Amino acid sequence: MEPDVDEVVFDAPGYFRIYKNGRVDRFNEPVLVAAGVDDSSGVSSKDVVLDADTGLSVRLFLPNRHGPCGEKLPVLVYFHGGGFIIGSAKSAMYHNYLTALASAAGVLAVSVDYRLAPEHQLPAAYDDCWAALRWAASARDGWIAEHGDAGRVFVAGDSAGGNIVHNVLMKASSADKGAPRIEGAVLLHAFFGGSTAIDVEPERAVAITKKLWSFACRDAAGGADDPRINPTAPGAPALECLGFLFGRTPAGAPPRSQLCHRGMLMGGRQVCGRRSYDGWLGLDLSLPFRSIEAMPLDWDRAYEIPSLVF
Repeated sequence: MEPDVDEVVFDAPGYFRIYKNGRVDRFNEPVLVAAGVDDSSGVSSKDVVLDADTGLSVRLFLPNRHGPCGEKLPVLVYFHGGGFIIGSAKSAMYHNYLTALASAAGVLAVSVDYRLAPEHQLPAAYDDCWAALRWAASARDGWIAEHGDAGRVFVAGDSAGGNIVHNVLMKASSADKGAPRIEGAVLLHAFFGGSTAIDVEPERAVAITKKLWSFACRDAAGGADDPRINPTAPGAPALECLGFLFGRTPAGAPPRSQLCHRGMLMGGRQVCGRRSYDGWLGLDLSLPFRSIEAMPLDWDRAYEIPSLVF
């Protein structure tokens, strides 16, 4: 009997369904918002295609307050969430979020529309986000050249985007001296996992994370203990090169929310490390390198978390 290629191997009701033959159905596709000027905040946005062949693009957000006395703005490169499978920088949710963040924090934001799995297996998303980061830091765009401070580049992301932040940081720490200098990072409810639960991590959450990872990166040699998804796995690269992390959840967030455990454990490992990478510094929020691991429960207020960093 031939296998049923239309067999459902993963079902996330209301979000997506993945079949044995690799096909994916995405439900409730996000409403895409056109770039332009937000009347309430005055934030301007525009889209820039970085690679026509892969479809990589970014959406820039420029607040109407361009800094006191002509001072240039920090540049924030943002990676959206969605389990590597759904999400878009052009969706209403992320467009509104980055608009609010750019206005509240006074940053020039660059939101990355990277390739999604399972059609595009990792490291496609990592490669796209790394390319977008290098592009933003190069200040080749007119907005960034005129209004952005290429010496103050931050990276941030939620869920899968938080995972991308971690992997971008690891790549930056091991790259040559031409790598972008990253001043700080914000990981919001970062997508980490492993083959077994840690602490009071829910078994169901571990199983779901393992399954999603297998669809996003089916060739991962270590499976769910690949260092890209489990930075605390035995043999994973040392994190000390990144400086120190300050782990935190926002007021009102469950302190044991299911994706927080490994991020907090990472923070614990790094606090025991040393400050040593090319001038990167970090001791909680008082020094230039700052990282918050958090869960944005309320998207209307989620911008308040990273806005504390800049």
